[in-house]
Amino acid sequence: MRNLRLLHLNAVKIKGGFKDFPKRLTWLSWHRFSLKSIPSDFPMESLVALDLSHSKLEHVWKGTKCNVSSDGLARSLGSLSLLQDLNLSMNPISSLPESIKYLTMLKSLKLDSCKRLQSLPELPNSLTMLNAGYCSSLQMVSSPPNLFTSLELDMSGCEKLVEVQGIFTLMPIGNVNPEIIKNLALDLVKLESMGNLNLKFFNHMTRVINNGQVQVLYECGVYNILLPRSWFRGLCCDFKRTGSVLLFNVPSHANHKIQALNVYILYAYAGDKDPPYWKYIFPEMDSFDSPSSSTFFDYYRQLFGHDFDQDWLWSSHWKNGHQVIIEGGDHIVVVAEETKDFMVKEVGVEIVWDEDLENGRQHHTNVDLSPYLDRPGRYFLNHYYPYPYQVYYEKLQGNATTEVESHLYSITRSMLEPYFSATTTI
Repeated sequence: MRNLRLLHLNAVKIKGGFKDFPKRLTWLSWHRFSLKSIPSDFPMESLVALDLSHSKLEHVWKGTKCNVSSDGLARSLGSLSLLQDLNLSMNPISSLPESIKYLTMLKSLKLDSCKRLQSLPELPNSLTMLNAGYCSSLQMVSSPPNLFTSLELDMSGCEKLVEVQGIFTLMPIGNVNPEIIKNLALDLVKLESMGNLNLKFFNHMTRVINNGQVQVLYECGVYNILLPRSWFRGLCCDFKRTGSVLLFNVPSHANHKIQALNVYILYAYAGDKDPPYWKYIFPEMDSFDSPSSSTFFDYYRQLFGHDFDQDWLWSSHWKNGHQVIIEGGDHIVVVAEETKDFMVKEVGVEIVWDEDLENGRQHHTNVDLSPYLDRPGRYFLNHYYPYPYQVYYEKLQGNATTEVESHLYSITRSMLEPYFSATTTI
């Protein structure tokens, strides 16, 4: 079997070591692999594709292949230098070795239905497909490579996922900076008096409806939360307006810089016109100087609560930082989309200046929004909704803007056109 290149095994048990195992294999599929880890003498020098799914692996590598020193990793992973496709689906592994980032040719990693997998480490930059669907214990994922360029990502069914580094974090109220709590206008006394509240929310990345404690979502440099209006204290608004559209001019102060915007949108439940799991909120922020020269920040977030017989408030804190959101003299339009189930009662904005922060502290964010640049002057801030992946795919293929995106963009522009002329007289 010296020249054997392809081998498919199923529930085969081998006694002894792997000294005489074929060493020139480029493709190996071994379902129901009986060992709990891949032995150190397992020959993988020529492997391009390795499928050990439906097996009993608890550790991916053991022995020399888990050496934690840099030199040891380089030597141990030298035997995997050609590996492009790794399938470990349906194995009882709880984690992957940090050394996986050194598999510089790896393009496809399949981990679906690894029920004990709790976290994912840094992955190689060569990766173009990651399937971690239905990893029901998965809580944290390190920054996925190529998310906005070429990565095909499936995190469906990961019901415990609370953080994808660099993408989003769900934080319990007790873990949030008090300054952020203040900017979100949350009434902590009210929240504490409610005891152990369970709210339903839908995560587009995992496509799972969860029951959980009150949490603040951080993504795209934005802190935000959606709760019944009664759970917030009095709102401090520099600008507010009844209805779904708010326009204002940003004032200028010679000695102070704008640190952030606090944006509030008050919703009223309009009735059961859609199933409860499709209740969604779509705030859109638009900063522009003229109809022909504008910067759009479109932010999509979908979640819902357990009780719709009262007003709900979406509260958000937008920081200036790597990407300046607003400056003095800007004309701002804030648009909140209404749905069949939610009507917008009021939109409000508070400008946070550096003088407003305790002891002059500045809470700048280093979030780089350039990956979200959908077209010149427009940032599409979203990770979950199916639509952005369509846009990114079209970009990857080198195609023009999709018909769907063009249609939505034209709708947005038509909504704002009546207000463009009004900005000159505000």
